[in-house]
Amino acid sequence: MNTTENVLGNLGNEFENIEKIKSQLFEVLDIKVPAPKPRLTAEQLMNGGMAAEAGSPITYEDPKTQLIYTNDGRYLGTTGDQYQSIQPVTFLNSIVNSVDACNLDLDLSKLNYSESKNGAIIDFKVPTEVIAFKNRLGKNEEIPTFLNLSTGFGGRQSTEIGLYTRRLVCSNGLRIIDSEVELKFKHTANMNHKALIFCDELYKVVAKVQDTKKFWQAADSVEVTSNMVESFARKIAGIKEREKFADLSTRKKNIFENVHEAIAIEFARTGTTAYGLLQGATYYTNHLASGSGDEYVEHATGRKTNDLAQKLVADLILS
Repeated sequence: MNTTENVLGNLGNEFENIEKIKSQLFEVLDIKVPAPKPRLTAEQLMNGGMAAEAGSPITYEDPKTQLIYTNDGRYLGTTGDQYQSIQPVTFLNSIVNSVDACNLDLDLSKLNYSESKNGAIIDFKVPTEVIAFKNRLGKNEEIPTFLNLSTGFGGRQSTEIGLYTRRLVCSNGLRIIDSEVELKFKHTANMNHKALIFCDELYKVVAKVQDTKKFWQAADSVEVTSNMVESFARKIAGIKEREKFADLSTRKKNIFENVHEAIAIEFARTGTTAYGLLQGATYYTNHLASGSGDEYVEHATGRKTNDLAQKLVADLILS
């Protein structure tokens, strides 16, 4: 097959995948709720509903509240009257148009769509590069990275682009800290139009792939002691420095022990390094934590835990 046939074949695959995703998307309905009628005083009632002081009819406020639903009946949230949902298909089209307009080498035939919180948050992921290096134990690390384009409804989340990784050896999912700051828009009529083409933001997030590789390699070069492991596990478990283990709640004890177990699993793959600590934290949030899983690490407590782990590892690199 020649180059032209390859290009046309891939374009066909991309079109097929995009159309398939479009068939899965719901429509968002912003339903305005009428303001309640004011309670009339006896004097106003005697004036036939006229305002006694001004001598003019009583008027009612414009609707100030909206209920956000999907067209298949799922409740997504309640917002103020200035809120305006961006339609999922509009967001998808903006992604496709941006990838094309920005000349990014991204394969949209592998674009993936997912929903969280019953549809209140949607994510589109498209693969970028695979980060590869040998860790302290000489084992190959292969971690695919993805552009993660996300938006929410009902006030749950603004529109953002970030970097997401999934380590192959253990299926640890991780959103890269601070990569989401590149594109954030509120859901209003004046802001939603800005999400149509976002080349600069895409370029910046794609560039973070190499920054992430350097960060992980730097973490891989930091040997950690048992005291460092203990301190890291306590912080991930939310245990204060002066708290005694015997005085902890059963919940905190379980978290601490699960984090330690996860770190031990990862140290066997990575060696006793700061990189191993990070992978231990992500193993915990992806596999051992209560509620663990994709939604947990992307849009719930697991995301905060993974953010904290990245900050703690960054401190170890700098210390």
